[in-house]
Amino acid sequence: MTCISLTFDDSSINQFRIDIPLLNERGIPGTFFVVTGDIQGSKNQPAFMGRPMMDIIRERRSDPYEPAATLWERISTAEHLQTISVCPS
Repeated sequence: MTCISLTFDDSSINQFRIDIPLLNERGIPGTFFVVTGDIQGSKNQPAFMGRPMMDIIRERRSDPYEPAATLWERISTAEHLQTISVCPS
């Protein structure tokens, strides 16, 4: 038996207009990950859950070629900074 999980990230409007009706017509379930911080009035705003971001940034400045051990930490820091820079306050 084969199992497939259909997941949809970032809650674009077309997922609701196009994907859900197509899945419903075929009786196929899907999982939608909704970014609640983008919803006006949302109480769930983005939060960074890692080490202090300035520590991560300072480390990269002194050794920008460190091995992949902290790659995901650096990526999540950059993504969070980008997210909070475009979110309305």
